[in-house]
Amino acid sequence: MDNKSLIYKDIIRELNKKSGDKLLKTRAILVLSRGTIGKKISVDGQTIGSLEEGETGGHTDKLSALILFYGYTHKEFYDFDKPLPTERQLKSRMKRFHEAIGSDAYKIIYDRPDLIDLIEFRLLATDLFSEWVTAEQVISYCKTKYKFEYLPSSTPNTLDNAVKKGWLAVDEKAKPKRYRKK
Repeated sequence: MDNKSLIYKDIIRELNKKSGDKLLKTRAILVLSRGTIGKKISVDGQTIGSLEEGETGGHTDKLSALILFYGYTHKEFYDFDKPLPTERQLKSRMKRFHEAIGSDAYKIIYDRPDLIDLIEFRLLATDLFSEWVTAEQVISYCKTKYKFEYLPSSTPNTLDNAVKKGWLAVDEKAKPKRYRKK
């Protein structure tokens, strides 16, 4: 392989990395799961994960679908010097774009996010898990802070999944179990 080919490979690798990072951060702003978005744009969650990890390979049509889903033109999306929009700006952009093309796919941005996504993209960045908290305290926090209601029966399982992902530690001896940041 000649030097020019290596240079192009490096440029493409860097472009894929920046694109993936922007896709992940944009999804995080909306607190949406890969699967939720995938259902709306007919792209499986695993492919979205690959794109977010910068492994675009032959998925240019799927990358374009994501870019358009977020309401970007390609030119706007690839302007990596421009800061990401706020949540309000992004939702407004998406609504305008989707309404202009006659799509209602953007409406998922108003749904309650899965608790695991809320933990990953919002709650870990708060002080909620600085001290030990119970599932009941997490439910109360989400209701007060975000107006999202989660079931007492499923919240402990979700918190246990956050432990498995390495985000939280669990005090198994406490009754009820308590959780905090690792």
